[in-house]
Amino acid sequence: MKNLIKFMFLPLFLFVSAVSLNAADMRDFEQELIKVSEKAKKSVASIKVEITEQQRMRDPFFDFFFGNPMQPRSRKSQAQGSGFVIDDKEGFIVTNNHVVQKAEKIEVMIDGRTFSAKLIGTDPHTDVGLIKIEEFKKGEIQELKFADSDKIKVGSFAIAIGNPFGLSNSVTFGIVSAKGRSGMRVTDYEDFIQTDAAINPGNSGGPLLNIEGEVIGMNTAILSQSGGYMGIGLAVPANMVKDITQQLKSGKKIQRAMMGIVIQELNDDIRSYFEIDKSVNGILVSSVEAKSPAAKAELQQYDLITKFDGKEVENVSQFRTAVAFSPYGKKDTARNNP
Repeated sequence: MKNLIKFMFLPLFLFVSAVSLNAADMRDFEQELIKVSEKAKKSVASIKVEITEQQRMRDPFFDFFFGNPMQPRSRKSQAQGSGFVIDDKEGFIVTNNHVVQKAEKIEVMIDGRTFSAKLIGTDPHTDVGLIKIEEFKKGEIQELKFADSDKIKVGSFAIAIGNPFGLSNSVTFGIVSAKGRSGMRVTDYEDFIQTDAAINPGNSGGPLLNIEGEVIGMNTAILSQSGGYMGIGLAVPANMVKDITQQLKSGKKIQRAMMGIVIQELNDDIRSYFEIDKSVNGILVSSVEAKSPAAKAELQQYDLITKFDGKEVENVSQFRTAVAFSPYGKKDTARNNP
């Protein structure tokens, strides 16, 4: 009986030990989240912009005599979003193009301090915008470091920080749900990181961080039927943000590589006509522009592009983005003839 009692208590002891270990691990993990959140206070910005909107107001007197003409009126309005410091020496802050593109006045709040900012430049095609504050003291702001977004894995932790609905420095936590999301019709060049970390209106332009506190993306959009959080947020990957902001900093026009081809998706009709197996992914070249890089590389009409830069080609949107952000003169396209 004594032996039976001993073995009855053994599983309970092991269970208690396991729970204690997990609890300790969770406390350590909690402390890491707290560290990331605390450190980001001097880096994440709440951005308020003032814009002038043109509205057409009805005038009853003119309506009576002239039908229904509309009288143009201008009205000042405000919008808000988020951003984060990428250069604490020069005062550069990155945000979304749609937050600041029409801004006439920009006000930035970081860690309780308010700064005036000016617009440096925007790229509507990737929804990246760059602003700059000038009157700040050393130590008042702190830049965030970029991670290599090409190396993140689905399932990795993701921390979103921003100002949803004007609630400053809101922190939400989740995972990287997917990579390389395209065809979302949010921007012209799409390679989005999908996350289930809660993102709401006002989070636009804020950072998506890894557990080390490094930027893996910039929160940009949500997929929602209600306009609020439904578990699917989209972030521009850090490498794309870094590339665009470096060009905006220099004051030069955004440059993108091009091949000089018209392309189309592989639908069922095309697959059937060219007898392309359903297991083959890629895009079809519809036409090639004369004297273009593609023509010089001897690409031809009806070529099938299956890989670019060593990666599988999935669809038109993904391919266009891959080409646009490739170095000039790069030669690394694999093709097949259907």
